[in-house]
Amino acid sequence: MLVVGVSDMSYNTGNGYASYPNIEKIRNAQRKAAFRAGCAFWDLYEAMGGANSMPSWVFAKPVALASRDFTHFTAPGAQLVSEMLYNAILTEYDEYNALFN
Repeated sequence: MLVVGVSDMSYNTGNGYASYPNIEKIRNAQRKAAFRAGCAFWDLYEAMGGANSMPSWVFAKPVALASRDFTHFTAPGAQLVSEMLYNAILTEYDEYNALFN
């Protein structure tokens, strides 16, 4: 089983956008629970770019990768996340196979 961690999410501070302060705590709890249960964990938050990465997804050009609620991915963003996950799995698989060849 693979647990996909929380994505970055941002709120308007009045002077720009910032990640919710509990995102890393949630991600850390998810990772800990996944490992305790014997599951794999993929860190979507870090894959996106970590803290304060959501605005770059919302304002991406030529097409937005996340919606203006600074929480949800657009269809192109979801497609990108799925490709990132697929590539991460293949990379880990190749590294695992290299140990035995």
